Amino acid sequence: SATLFTSSGCMSRAQRPPLAQKRDLASPNALQLVGDLARPWGLKWIETEGVSLTVGLDGTGSNPAPSADYKILISDMQVREVDRPEAVLSSSSTAMTIVRALIPPGAQKGDRVDVQVRVPAKSKTTSLEGGWLMLSRLKEFARVNGRLSSGHLMTMSQGNILVESLLEGTDDPVLKTRGRILGGGVVTQSRELGLRIRDDNLSIRTSARVGEMINRRFHIYDHGEKKGVANPKKDSFISLVVHPRYRDNLLRYIRVIENVPVRESSSDLVQRLSVLQTRLFDPASSSTAAVQLEAIGDDAT
Repeated sequence: SATLFTSSGCMSRAQRPPLAQKRDLASPNALQLVGDLARPWGLKWIETEGVSLTVGLDGTGSNPAPSADYKILISDMQVREVDRPEAVLSSSSTAMTIVRALIPPGAQKGDRVDVQVRVPAKSKTTSLEGGWLMLSRLKEFARVNGRLSSGHLMTMSQGNILVESLLEGTDDPVLKTRGRILGGGVVTQSRELGLRIRDDNLSIRTSARVGEMINRRFHIYDHGEKKGVANPKKDSFISLVVHPRYRDNLLRYIRVIENVPVRESSSDLVQRLSVLQTRLFDPASSSTAAVQLEAIGDDAT
């Protein structure tokens, strides 16, 4: 599994190479790419969080102090009809834990993600080694006017906890109270990924044209039926399905999508292929040329 909390999010200008050299988009026969008309949407990672019970500890747990998290956990245990939840929490074989998971862009319902587990601040629990995280409901969290506000249920998680001290090969007592469950979270809601049509290009015709050209380049098979990956929903938004080939490289997928030509004559394409072939062998331009060739597809082979 990938390391939890990988740094990502929306691509910055520094991360995103130029689509092409400056072009005169006003010309009737000008090259026009998807990135000239639309920008990516839905590339931020979503942080989910919850409070849960860890069991199976070898005397290293503790009775948590009263807090808002404690009340939430007691309430959750009562809903699940746990007998005498306060007594369960007071045992040295259990610990109240904070659970977090990051949901990547384009994640689909049923996908698995890594989960991070830690004890609350000032907890007297000394180690989570050997612990089992009970089924946890993780919700999206955001700060609204300085306050932490919970949103929709996004992840269900449970499993054996691998403490950070074992991963790091150290006896650091702090790392013994932190751990992770590799692939221990299951995404409960699919995340939408798409393109926002730029304000100066808003129209149903533009949205439909961009979607059509993307679908000429990329398609998937759904129960044997061939379908395009782009679905123009309105004049300002096009929904995208992640092509299986790019499942583990979403940023590459978006870069290629942005470079799909929307308007280019056949003669101009032939000329551009010749130019891109030359640029492919120049270290200064090879990366951009490779992406543009990838976006063209079969004609670039």
